[in-house]
Amino acid sequence: MASDKGQFPSLDEIIELQRQAFEEARAEALFDRLDGFKPSNAKKIKELKMGVGPDGPYFQTDPGDSPEVIAMAMRKLEGMMDSYVPKPSDENAPAKIMGIAATKAADDYLNHIKPTTKPKTLTIKATAINDFVSHYTSTAKAKKKAILADVRSGDVGAWISKLHQTLAQNTVHNKAVYVQGFFKWAINNNFYANGSNPAAGHTSFPKKKQQERLKFGFRAFTPAEIQTLFDPQNFSGLGPDARWGVLFSLYTGARASEIGQLRLEDFGRYEKGMLPEQGLLPLFSEPSENLPWTYAVCLTDEAPGQSLKSADSKRIIFLHDDLIELGLIERLKSLHEDKQDQFFPSVSFNTKNGAGNWLSKAFTLYKSKLILKDPKSFRKVGLHSFRKTTTQKLQSLSGGDQLRLYYLGHELDSVQGVVYAHFSPLIQREHYEKTSYGIKISAIKSMMNDKKQRKIRAG
Repeated sequence: MASDKGQFPSLDEIIELQRQAFEEARAEALFDRLDGFKPSNAKKIKELKMGVGPDGPYFQTDPGDSPEVIAMAMRKLEGMMDSYVPKPSDENAPAKIMGIAATKAADDYLNHIKPTTKPKTLTIKATAINDFVSHYTSTAKAKKKAILADVRSGDVGAWISKLHQTLAQNTVHNKAVYVQGFFKWAINNNFYANGSNPAAGHTSFPKKKQQERLKFGFRAFTPAEIQTLFDPQNFSGLGPDARWGVLFSLYTGARASEIGQLRLEDFGRYEKGMLPEQGLLPLFSEPSENLPWTYAVCLTDEAPGQSLKSADSKRIIFLHDDLIELGLIERLKSLHEDKQDQFFPSVSFNTKNGAGNWLSKAFTLYKSKLILKDPKSFRKVGLHSFRKTTTQKLQSLSGGDQLRLYYLGHELDSVQGVVYAHFSPLIQREHYEKTSYGIKISAIKSMMNDKKQRKIRAG
């Protein structure tokens, strides 16, 4: 109505408002009268058919019922509705647990995760889950036929105690985590009661142990090592694909697997105001007038064969000006003209060790001739060292921890960060575009789009 918009009502609207007020007042006056009314000649109120059906309280009338009796029944029905509590529907009732054999459940689960899991990771998870199932079925009573729903926390605990006799603490913890994931899937599919996960709480990996493991992890490269690795005379020793892979590793901090599985459709343009679910605009589309934009890449698992470490790994990050100057767009255009759909055409996504294994191997061979191992340090040096180098660089710049974690594909620190954080490529660029490693861009540019490709071996 016009009055809802702050305008003076029309004549018809005034009449309608008066009618509504009259009806409400008349109904209220009738109920006031009925409070003390007792029918004498008509059917008694208690004789009306009243009750509670599937849809709530109700009453049934006959043609001979007087208006007063019907009105009183309505008044009583109103009171019944106030105190009516619906019975739980079947939709809210606990789902019936299906009695699936533990061995079949394990097979179904592994087939379920197979399309989104790297072959090597799938093998590791399958080894842990099948080992637990084998242990359980060997001890389960024959009458129960080793049904998954009959597993108890003690069954998992006994298996874990057995593992501790021969395996390191962190290995046992990892196996327990894989079995937890198996039971989480079973609960969601009504193969196990929705309650405590029987594989949870048996192991832990203390922070002190985690810190001790870091002593044997990868370290970042020093500025001098960066200069050596990207010296034009040395850098020419890498094949064209490996050169781009190494540069992506340094400038984006992306994991080897994320780089190796890049497709041309993952690259595009980001314009100010776009939402994450929109993805990116086509790479060679015309920019909108007066809207800031940047080239960006989407690290995703949406195409067949692609996979990510976790849900937090899916992200869109801007492409540094150094990569653009080195001829990245020209490479993408050339690949498009050659009707290729992968950034690294020779890479297979179905290799056992992932789509980035070739890059790790190529770089390990390359750096072994340039960087000598420090006998005083247990830390490793490899392609993953670029991710550490990028992390250190971002920590020294503005932007904050949440932006850095998003950029690198780590889990965000807080629930608020997960819910509200959208660090657009333009925001990233604002903080990180001045990132410099002192590489002589002009000196290596000429070798970046060499048409000669080295054959990449599966592995």
